[in-house]
Amino acid sequence: MRHVLQEVIPLGTGYLLSVKGSPTNAGSRVDVSDLVPPQGPFVTALERAGCVVLGKTTTTEFAMGGINLTHRLPWNPCDSDVARMTGGSSHGSAVAMAAGMAAITFGTDTGGSVRWPAALCGVVGYKASNTHWPVEGVFPLSKNMDSLGVFANSAADAAFVEAAIRGNARTGRSRPAGKTSLGIGRRGAAENDVAHDISSYSKAKLKPVARQLNERPRKTLDFQTPAEMFSQSVALTG
Repeated sequence: MRHVLQEVIPLGTGYLLSVKGSPTNAGSRVDVSDLVPPQGPFVTALERAGCVVLGKTTTTEFAMGGINLTHRLPWNPCDSDVARMTGGSSHGSAVAMAAGMAAITFGTDTGGSVRWPAALCGVVGYKASNTHWPVEGVFPLSKNMDSLGVFANSAADAAFVEAAIRGNARTGRSRPAGKTSLGIGRRGAAENDVAHDISSYSKAKLKPVARQLNERPRKTLDFQTPAEMFSQSVALTG
């Protein structure tokens, strides 16, 4: 039995990931069966690595935001007495991880849907780039921004899972690092929209990092945040 437990990893996936034999409702009560893709290579790779899908975790309807008007939001395990925000949209996987219901859980991230609930539930959330893992078999929200992500108890666990999917679970070796880019909001939008919500403790920690980064050569690129893109789409359709 000990050998089996070491080889089998129980996990949970969000309702956006197709798993053979399990329903995929994208967090909605609407019948989307004709829009659901078959199980993709990501879940298949997990199964080949020794993972067993225990079940699906809740998500907001069609992975839109942090509030679900059709299903009750899960309870944040960080506080057993007071209902706390869990973030979205992959909050069910974050909650399951925080509650110890699985060894590893997975979700999708288009504009923060793994990182946000991970932060609110006190677990590690790793969001890969949208081309790092195949998104075939995932109910789509944005073709250009949909990404898969991992919830874990530690960064080491998340790295182990990433290695396992690539076939290196035994050694945990990571692939050689290529060119790395770091995106940082410029003065203006980033400060106006975010800085007032950051605690004085966090600001004190970020200042020396920002100072060092400003001293390094960098390339300036224009980009839109997910919030800006969403606001534009609402304005166009409103």
